[in-house]
Amino acid sequence: VHMSPNTSLSLIYTHFLNCQVSGPSSKGGAIFVGAHSNLVVETSSFKNCFSEYSGGCIHADELSNVAIDATLFEKASVGTCHHPITRCVSDSSWRDPLIGDDCSYYDAHPEVCGWQAKPCCGCGGGGVG
Repeated sequence: VHMSPNTSLSLIYTHFLNCQVSGPSSKGGAIFVGAHSNLVVETSSFKNCFSEYSGGCIHADELSNVAIDATLFEKASVGTCHHPITRCVSDSSWRDPLIGDDCSYYDAHPEVCGWQAKPCCGCGGGGVG
């Protein structure tokens, strides 16, 4: 699902299975939420969704709103590099300001990256090494 900027969408009882997006601008394995858009997902599931860049299941662009309720996320992942030939390196000095986890945790568990940008390869951040 690709939501253009300034749109709204509600998904109820929707199941995404084996969704994948790839390429240099790949964001949101199942759903890409455009800037200033609104997405509501209820009683749904995402399984085996993949994105090479950001948002294994859902990528929310700037100033978008996403509300999720009673939804299962299973085996979502993002690629580890912005460029397929180079190796991604996470910021080793960064710590999540709210819970203190570092990039090693997020790189191992990209499904918990959340909506805020993190300088970790598992979350679509990091640098070229």
